[in-house]
Amino acid sequence: MADQHGQRDWYCVRTVLQFGRPDLSTYEERLTLWAAPDFETAVEAAESEAHDHAGSIPGCVFIGLAQAYRLPECPGHGIEVFS
Repeated sequence: MADQHGQRDWYCVRTVLQFGRPDLSTYEERLTLWAAPDFETAVEAAESEAHDHAGSIPGCVFIGLAQAYRLPECPGHGIEVFS
């Protein structure tokens, strides 16, 4: 959601990637930051980036899990990005 000045909010989106075989896998949890007008736009951007990132690594797939959190303020030193 944009603020009163038309600024975009900051969202942290958690995505999960899988490496290896379904019976023996390693997972990577990624937290990425996005300036977006709403949750849906932030998640769509993060999912697209997760697919691209996974596609650049042999044996890696994005498993489709994406969770978003709207930051209460602009990112800065020590700001909470996921709770």
